[in-house]
Amino acid sequence: MRSRRGVGIRVAGVTVVFGSIRALDGVSVEVGEGEFAGIIGPNGAGKTTLLRCIYRAVKPVAGAVFICGRDASGLGRRELAKLVASAPTEIPGEFNLTVADVILLGRHPHARSWWEGPEDLAKVADVAERLGISHLLERGFSTLSSGEKRKVLIAKALVQEPKVLLADEPTSNLDLRAQVEVAEILREAADEGVTVIATFHDLNIASRFCDKLIAMKAGRIAAVGRPEDVIRPEVISRVYGVEAEVIRCSDGLVVVPRRSGGRLRAPA
Repeated sequence: MRSRRGVGIRVAGVTVVFGSIRALDGVSVEVGEGEFAGIIGPNGAGKTTLLRCIYRAVKPVAGAVFICGRDASGLGRRELAKLVASAPTEIPGEFNLTVADVILLGRHPHARSWWEGPEDLAKVADVAERLGISHLLERGFSTLSSGEKRKVLIAKALVQEPKVLLADEPTSNLDLRAQVEVAEILREAADEGVTVIATFHDLNIASRFCDKLIAMKAGRIAAVGRPEDVIRPEVISRVYGVEAEVIRCSDGLVVVPRRSGGRLRAPA
């Protein structure tokens, strides 16, 4: 893991309760500035809830979240939006907007008037060029493929010029090429100094592109560390209840679940 300048996100003893469900249970974790952290774990582990806590869509009953050293609970909405941008997992169905208009929504925290200025338009053009979607700017958002929509929503987050970018399942339901392209975009953002935290179901993609992995189970942190320290057979067994073989290759790790009689074999 590379040396970092400081702490981008610190989650300290956060607990979230939904009715009788303890979605997060005393979660504490840190992600460095310019670090790409992937949150992994089964459905219902608390991955999305943790992201929502960071951008204050969910209020914890205990604990605190610190963004670039500042208590998130004391930040105003515009101030928070200048620090944190999010790319949700659910892609809006029918935006009656062009791609350029959708990306421009990310400039709202920096708006000086009701209308976008030359600086805003330049930011959109620059980010679109970097993400390879300039040719889509005049297209209707609803006409795009799933992979193209993901890139547009990440572009919207990037033009926000955040210190922290949160992405919930950014590679879900995408073909292999689109998964790699989206992961590379997030990797590049981290390399440029943005703290990136994303949830993943694909352990191979997460291990290939992330600096740090945070494994969660039942609202708690099960393991934290470099991909090679977290993507281990014993951790996968404990977190997912599945035996798997982990193959190390030059560019990352490959997780191969073991099968017995045509069914996944759970550990004894």
